[in-house]
Amino acid sequence: MKIAIIGYSASGKSTLAAYLSKHYQIPCLHLDKLRFLPHWQERPDDEVRQELQTFLAKESWIIDGNYTSFCYSRSTLKYII
Repeated sequence: MKIAIIGYSASGKSTLAAYLSKHYQIPCLHLDKLRFLPHWQERPDDEVRQELQTFLAKESWIIDGNYTSFCYSRSTLKYII
């Protein structure tokens, strides 16, 4: 199962992603945690893309965020929430 939760800031994406991850026992990636280093320093785009591609290669996952520039192919998704 592959689920992407996208939406505005503070709309509950991470809360829903964490709940679904626990419920379905599949890994979850919060894109804010991937994109930002401590003190809101941005991680380099190439590093973000590499880590994201590694995560997306898994059989099942949930991601949440609003970074469409780093998005996945829609053909790989089962659900977009």
